[in-house]
Amino acid sequence: MYGKVKIQFKTKWFDFSKIIDVTRRLTTATNLGMNPKVAAVGFMTAMHAHIINGCVGKEYSFMSIVEAGIETVKHLIYNWCKHGFYSRKSQDKV
Repeated sequence: MYGKVKIQFKTKWFDFSKIIDVTRRLTTATNLGMNPKVAAVGFMTAMHAHIINGCVGKEYSFMSIVEAGIETVKHLIYNWCKHGFYSRKSQDKV
C-alpha cells in the first residue's frame, strides 16, 4: 500500500502515502468518536458484555457487579450532596 504517492522534489523522492494513511485513519476515528449514535452503540455493547460477563462469571461474579454499582451510587450521592462534585472524605473527584 505504501509507495503509491511519491513526489519528486529536486533530486529526492518523498513518500506521502504513510502521511495520507495516518490522516485518513485519524479522520475516521474522529468522525466515529464524535458521532452520538456510534457512542451510544459502543456504550450499549460495553454494558451488554459487562452484564453477560457478570452473569456467566467469566471475568467477575454478579455480586462484584452489584457491589461496584452500590459503591458508585454511594459516591455519586455523597458528591452531589456536598455541592461541588468533590468528596472531602475520599479525596476523589467524580
